[in-house]
Amino acid sequence: MYRIILLVCFLYTPTFAKNKTVQDFYNESQALLKKAESAKTLSEKQGHLKTLEKSLKVSLQEYEKENPEEAKGEEKEVSLFESTFEPVFELKDKKSLAPKDCDSKKQFIITGDSMGRPEEAPRTKTAQEALRWMDVLCK
Repeated sequence: MYRIILLVCFLYTPTFAKNKTVQDFYNESQALLKKAESAKTLSEKQGHLKTLEKSLKVSLQEYEKENPEEAKGEEKEVSLFESTFEPVFELKDKKSLAPKDCDSKKQFIITGDSMGRPEEAPRTKTAQEALRWMDVLCK
């Protein structure tokens, strides 16, 4: 009987996993980027990129479940991270990457990063990370 009560309590106690922060995603991105740098083929590199994208999507879905209203705070930062990486994620399924593809995606990241900011402002940390991924994928 005692075991049944414990089991019921365990099963019906909601488990709250802490959503990942933007810093968690920087750390995850850097770890996966190191693996991608040592990968031999484009498809291996893309596999690491897909892992990052999947992790971001899952986290954003969790944020949305917790608070379906407009994104604020950490959710907004994670969403911005994901949208900055969108041009990189668009390359995750290509069989080969032409220099033209790489150049246009890099320019898209740079242009998106500079919107609403002074012309001489340095690139954001998120844009720098996305550009590092582009460099690894495109070499």
